[in-house]
Amino acid sequence: MKKLILLLSSLALLTFLAGCGQSGSPSQTAENFFQALSEKDLDTARELLKPEYHGFLGMMEMASEEDLAEMSGVRAVNEEIYEEDGRTFATVTLSHPEEDEDEELTLELVDDVWLVDLGDVK
Repeated sequence: MKKLILLLSSLALLTFLAGCGQSGSPSQTAENFFQALSEKDLDTARELLKPEYHGFLGMMEMASEEDLAEMSGVRAVNEEIYEEDGRTFATVTLSHPEEDEDEELTLELVDDVWLVDLGDVK
């Protein structure tokens, strides 16, 4: 019985420690961001977006369900992680099944969490 309790305690500790580490990958964060937008789940999208760009979500509230649905199906096809001025960034190349050209999205690692950075979006 003591071994079972020790095993379960160890498993719980490992799960907790894994949760305290870096949050996913830049690619997964980018895909989750677009999936949240496509489902008009603005709370989730806000969690994945750098705070200085939360105003962008106000525009998304006015978007039609059809426009938002077009964001589903976005998939990351490549990511490149790099350091600049002591900060960690990633460029994620995204592909959409209905688009001919891939798009790039920048993310920044902030407090061990990848956040979408819309500073380069035109």
